[in-house]
Amino acid sequence: MALDESSFDTLQETYFKIKEYLETTPLTREHSPLMLKHEELGSLLETFDVEALEEQTKDVHGLHAQLDTVTAISNQIKELLNDTSDTLMTIEKVVSALNEVFDKINTIVL
Repeated sequence: MALDESSFDTLQETYFKIKEYLETTPLTREHSPLMLKHEELGSLLETFDVEALEEQTKDVHGLHAQLDTVTAISNQIKELLNDTSDTLMTIEKVVSALNEVFDKINTIVL
């Protein structure tokens, strides 16, 4: 059962959405955690290999479920970045969601 690259694609779209957000928003020190997570996401994308994960897993269906969760969280992040009503709350929610993505991926890789 071959995996598609939708999880990677969604993470990449999220990376660029955060980049756009940071480029178009007047930055304050409150944006620092988001900037750090954006860099961390960029590093993750350099090494994230869905095909290698599939080759190493014994439970392809479980892997699909985990990657579907990562995709859902990534889509949620993109939606959060569209909310311009409360910048601080948006940053907190996005950083929290990114932490969840990193946790999920670490669980998959380990």
